[in-house]
Amino acid sequence: MRSHTERQAVAPAIDDGPAQAPIRWTHQLPVTKKMAPGQPGTKRWAVQYGDKLLCVRYRQDPQRDERIVTVELEVDRAPLRARRLESDEVAVPIDWQETALRIQAREEGARWDSRQRVWRMSRAQARLLRLVDRIIETTK
Repeated sequence: MRSHTERQAVAPAIDDGPAQAPIRWTHQLPVTKKMAPGQPGTKRWAVQYGDKLLCVRYRQDPQRDERIVTVELEVDRAPLRARRLESDEVAVPIDWQETALRIQAREEGARWDSRQRVWRMSRAQARLLRLVDRIIETTK
């Protein structure tokens, strides 16, 4: 009895006809024109996509003798979040009964704010003490 690999070796070759050109991704094709909305050649796409249209690109596939039109669209817009730096000072409430935690915070450089009744420390110190979930305000 033949092994599995021997059976594969004697299987007849299948002729798929003439060799096909390898598939190329659209972004790999050379751009022949790049136009902003409102320029000639973009009207059809501006009507279809409106204010979401950012750019129209004409590409050529010389292997298939085709012109390909691609569009770049805006799909999401959101305000930027303020970047939180580890050095930013934050306010963290620590209850007076949490003596060990208060001592540890003081040893890490935190300062007591008697007016607001919170501990002032850097975000990095709050993270080190595992107090990030207690942060109530960020000060500059």
